[in-house]
Amino acid sequence: MAQHFTRLQRDAAAARPSNAGPALSPLETERETVYKAIKDGAHTQDEMMAETGVNEMVLGRVLADLLLWQRRIVTKTIDDARFYFAIEDTDASAA
Repeated sequence: MAQHFTRLQRDAAAARPSNAGPALSPLETERETVYKAIKDGAHTQDEMMAETGVNEMVLGRVLADLLLWQRRIVTKTIDDARFYFAIEDTDASAA
């Protein structure tokens, strides 16, 4: 039976060195992919979904994890739209 991999799984496998230790769980892979997209300039949910290929439900779960538990991103509302920024991005712009 052929295995079908999602875009996230292929990207994570390609970026992971062979001696990197234990494999990431699917949630960790999705979280890191979305976080990288935010750092690379995808600041709205539509931009994140287009860049990462995750669906709306997964994106909501990952954003909640990054915002509430990991505290790696912040949100800002600009003209009635919500934008997401990596914490280190906002620290650098404030300096």
